[in-house]
Amino acid sequence: MLQEEVKGEVNDKLAVFNARVKRNSEDETLEEATAKGNYAYWLSQEDIADIARLHYNNYKRVGVSSEFDVLGSILQLSTRIEEFKLKTRYLEVARLTLVINLANLHWVALMISYQNGNYLGYYVDSKDNSLPVDYYQLLLDHFQIQPISLRTDAPQQTDEYNCG
Repeated sequence: MLQEEVKGEVNDKLAVFNARVKRNSEDETLEEATAKGNYAYWLSQEDIADIARLHYNNYKRVGVSSEFDVLGSILQLSTRIEEFKLKTRYLEVARLTLVINLANLHWVALMISYQNGNYLGYYVDSKDNSLPVDYYQLLLDHFQIQPISLRTDAPQQTDEYNCG
């Protein structure tokens, strides 16, 4: 009986995973998938970046140094923060907005704000999870960026496939 329950859980998880498997080069583009009503299309890191840049005009504001990027790993985050901190040495105010893919499973947002020599990192997760410990330690211990999780106690995402 227990073995059948475990098999059922594994099959359920495989079905969710198979619905989210990344496409290969022969698969349709985001535009083609949407036109066909295929809303289970797995967005790539490039798709997310293109959508955000188009919708938010690269997060540009007059008078504020604003940057935007989409990242796929903690290593990329570390490199990107190093670049940002080098640039802020000559600025009074700056902002770095990031969309990050955690473990190739879930999209989250991190906005790093620099003003008056202080760095704050505002973290948002549609599942209302806290910032993962390794990311927290990277921000605070390595880069002296004070992480702040913006939690609402009301997750916007309650399933495993509507990420971000």
